[in-house]
Amino acid sequence: MPGRKLSKGGREDTRLVKSCRQGDVEAFSQLVSKYQDSLYSIAYRMVGDREEARDIAQETFMKAYRAIDTFDLKRPFRSWLYSIGTNTAIDHLRSGAKVNDVSVDAAFSPDAGWDREAASGVEAEPPDPRADSPEDVMVTRETQEIVQGAEVARELGAGYDIKVFRGIEIYTEFGDILVYGLYRDAPGWKTPFADLVEICEEVGAAIVIAHPCRIPGELEQVHGGERVREMLDRVTAVETHNGGSTPRGNAASLELARCYGLPGTGGSDAHQEFQVGRCFTVFDDDIDTDEQLIAALKKGRYHGTYQ
Repeated sequence: MPGRKLSKGGREDTRLVKSCRQGDVEAFSQLVSKYQDSLYSIAYRMVGDREEARDIAQETFMKAYRAIDTFDLKRPFRSWLYSIGTNTAIDHLRSGAKVNDVSVDAAFSPDAGWDREAASGVEAEPPDPRADSPEDVMVTRETQEIVQGAEVARELGAGYDIKVFRGIEIYTEFGDILVYGLYRDAPGWKTPFADLVEICEEVGAAIVIAHPCRIPGELEQVHGGERVREMLDRVTAVETHNGGSTPRGNAASLELARCYGLPGTGGSDAHQEFQVGRCFTVFDDDIDTDEQLIAALKKGRYHGTYQ
């Protein structure tokens, strides 16, 4: 963002981009290795299909590689890459077409003979170079790690007399975590849960574990019952009604909340307009400010429900 220094990871990305521009394909392979999991996660949350998400991630990397010379080195590479991924997923949802079936490893290996200028196939569509500035960032699942996006949404809401409350979604080893009251950029992708809790306790933020049972039983299978109990002891609430989950998954989340005596929230998890309002949270009290929202979440005076 203008006026902000790049993080250590951002500076390393810039170094790799510069090497890539000099013809070092291995440098781009390192960027692929660094971001392929998070890019896949973004695509999967948008399209809901694992194979399609892999295809979208592959196409995104190819677009980024072809357009690498257009990247503004003063800006975070991650935000630029995620913007390309978001646009690719949106185009995919609109067209319903399959993207090129080319493996990331094959496409960017030094032996593949990849020529950025001569390559055929998907045409690169780099995003607006201002896309990660506070004035232009919109609240999408791919820019939720940038707090300024929430500020833009709040300003837009005020113009239409719509209440907008700031929140941020952070990915941890336990999956997505919703945080209310943390008014700075997320610590980074796949933040250790213990680190996130420490940060949230410092500022008095509320922590809600998002769609914990999208695959019923997976949380306990992956982490074990004891670790899950320790995690749930540190959260404010459980998202029991998620618009992107199945009724069975939401029922499992509701049962999880009941077992641990935690209140439940609801959210649409919408990626398209028609998905808005599928699930929501009903509060017992009127909420007008972020502070009131955080206080209400901690009191547990609410419940999640379907439209």
